[in-house]
Amino acid sequence: MAVAFASAPGRIWTSSSTAAACRPPAPPASLCHQILAPGNWRARWLKSSTMLPAATPCRRGGWGSFGGPPSALMVSSSMGGTSAVSVEINDGSDKKFPPLPARRTVVGCGTLTLDFLAKVASYPEADAKIRTTDSLVQGGGNVGNALTAAARLGLKPRVYSKLAKDSSGIGILEELEADGVDVSHVVVADEGVSPFTYVIVDEETKTRTCIHTPGYPPLEPSDYSSSAIASLLSGADLLYLDGRIPDAALRVAEEASKQGLPIIIDAERKREGLDELLHYADYLVTSAKFPVAWTEAPTLGEALVALALKLPRLQFVIVTQGAAGCVMLERSSSEKPEMMDVNQTLQSLWREAKESPISGPTVFSSKVGVLQNSKAGTVDTEDRCVGRLLVGTADFVPSTELVDTTGAGDAFIGAVMYCLCAGLIPENMLPLGSAVAATKCRALGARTGLPLRGDARVLPYLL
Repeated sequence: MAVAFASAPGRIWTSSSTAAACRPPAPPASLCHQILAPGNWRARWLKSSTMLPAATPCRRGGWGSFGGPPSALMVSSSMGGTSAVSVEINDGSDKKFPPLPARRTVVGCGTLTLDFLAKVASYPEADAKIRTTDSLVQGGGNVGNALTAAARLGLKPRVYSKLAKDSSGIGILEELEADGVDVSHVVVADEGVSPFTYVIVDEETKTRTCIHTPGYPPLEPSDYSSSAIASLLSGADLLYLDGRIPDAALRVAEEASKQGLPIIIDAERKREGLDELLHYADYLVTSAKFPVAWTEAPTLGEALVALALKLPRLQFVIVTQGAAGCVMLERSSSEKPEMMDVNQTLQSLWREAKESPISGPTVFSSKVGVLQNSKAGTVDTEDRCVGRLLVGTADFVPSTELVDTTGAGDAFIGAVMYCLCAGLIPENMLPLGSAVAATKCRALGARTGLPLRGDARVLPYLL
């Protein structure tokens, strides 16, 4: 076990000796740290001998590319005070860490942004003047957030998007690089403006409001030539699409499909070009409202069946539902499947989850059967698919610890990508996704609280 320690404020060097204390000029609550892929790092405050919370604010650092333990880990702060900290680096000798997936190169295609986050006591009334209780400028965008989550869990992501060569664009790329995301395929325009989003985080209601401004210029056909796509997908094991740049995403999906590359798609809401893109989905993760809105089915259960019928490639669909947890339909096979009413089955699983005494994220599954829509007391034999339903409970976050839900869905998807690369089953996938999302919600911003591979809150779900 190698140990990183600081012999001077602001920098930590690695050592093979025992943990050594340092005193950066900041108390635990304000230490700014940045961890690089593969994410198997742990930081401990020697004063209390407890795990440094993943919620500790991060600031952008810069090590360059990762090729083993980095030579230095940057630590900076914005407040006074002193505290002792040690950072442990898992070099493979610690058996508590599971092996990394052999196939772990994931490609993400979507929108990158710069987020301007303002935390307020309560959302302002019209024409009001208020002050923030906290603020942060940080990279954002679905694809960037999800790939950052995946990188911290140990995957090797590369991203495809378009930015301008302005200060925002440069900062977005530097932050992703610091987390181990390959940004060499990002198209950078010499002129224009990179996308940005204002995010207002309401402490009272525990909600966030996002106001997005698209970047300019947009992706053009010349930006996603056949050679560019071939280079992007070379050696990839999984493709992730956030559905926000449909024309380019469709071209990438077409080529990935020809190569037999599995595709996971994020469906937040109905968007232009998404319908065609969904037909390439092997895996689908949606928001709570999307399935019913897209299929126009009367219930979530029937919407899940409709999705499976409309998208024959689909192996599973997961519907995230915030603090309520998530629902999954996994397509399966069975020699003699039993007929099951999808609505009754889903209601039964929710009831079982609600009555369960088990704390922590848990999965409740139906048996494999023919899931059917029930209409007026009869079974419609045409609207059915063979599979099983699963309900995953959320990892509970006390209101005193809940800071910001921005990017929680992206964090969940990052964990799902890890599980797909690692070959983990839904009974592992859903709890890990819940734990990663819940850990993220304990800090301001979409990435600040994203856990590392060795974080005490997620490590049990990797074992």
